[in-house]
Amino acid sequence: MVEQLLIEMLVHGWDLARATGQPTGFAPEIADAVLPSVREIYGSLPRRAGGSFAPEWRAPRDANGNDRLAAYLGREV
Repeated sequence: MVEQLLIEMLVHGWDLARATGQPTGFAPEIADAVLPSVREIYGSLPRRAGGSFAPEWRAPRDANGNDRLAAYLGREV
C-alpha cells in the first residue's frame, strides 16, 4: 500500500510539475528506487493511447529518475 501511494505521488507530482512549468527532477533517487517495482506491477497491463497507461516513451539519456518513471508510464518526456 505504501509503495503504491509513493508511486502515485511521484507520477502525479511529475504531471503537476510538468503542467505548471516546474522542474520535474524532485526526489530522483526515490523514483529510481521504485522503477523496478513499477515495471513489475504495471509491466503486463494493457497500454494504449487514452487508456490508463499509454505506451512507454523513450526517455532522453540524461533524464532524471522522475522523467524515466514518467516515460515508462506513458508520459511524453
